[in-house]
Amino acid sequence: MFALRRTTRLFLVLGAALALATGLSPQAQAASGFLTYRMRDGSDGSVVNPVNGNCYVFDDAATSATNQTDTTAHVYAGIFCTDFLTDVRPTESVVFGGTLGRSVIFG
Repeated sequence: MFALRRTTRLFLVLGAALALATGLSPQAQAASGFLTYRMRDGSDGSVVNPVNGNCYVFDDAATSATNQTDTTAHVYAGIFCTDFLTDVRPTESVVFGGTLGRSVIFG
């Protein structure tokens, strides 16, 4: 029992020291609104209130996108946000040419 208390106390002290050394991180910023995208089969998908900096993978390759968020969307041709394709600014719509969109990061 005594060893468990010492271990718990040690972790609490280490956690507090880490928080003081690195600072408490603020909550991640989120874009407000939604991005819709049209997939190859004609159906639509969306990303709602996305967290800036997170990669969102489309359900299927997208032929177009409309950004109704307050943040620029960075669209990528590769899955998991590789191979940058284009930016879609707030209130802007983009039709992709021969290369389709497969993922997006906001911010």
